[in-house]
Amino acid sequence: MKDSSPSWPAPIGEDRGGRPRYLYLIHPTQHDGSRQREYIGADPDKQAEALARVEAYEKLVQVRDAIREIDHRLAAITGHLAHALLAATNGLDSYW
Repeated sequence: MKDSSPSWPAPIGEDRGGRPRYLYLIHPTQHDGSRQREYIGADPDKQAEALARVEAYEKLVQVRDAIREIDHRLAAITGHLAHALLAATNGLDSYW
């Protein structure tokens, strides 16, 4: 699973709903400056699968960011508790 953006190139063809017919996934820029375009095509099942992958990746990124935020907060709380314990024992650090 990797980061990508859906792309519906215009005048290649349209379905009956007026939406562009062919789907591509555009992946992030590589180290050499190139971008990979993954052709998905016009098959509605393949399009749904590709769009579900994009959505799943976006949810994964949100969960990862939430975990990082919680981790940072726990680290700050741990530091405050250690400082409070040290202050409560008048600097006698018998637990560490």
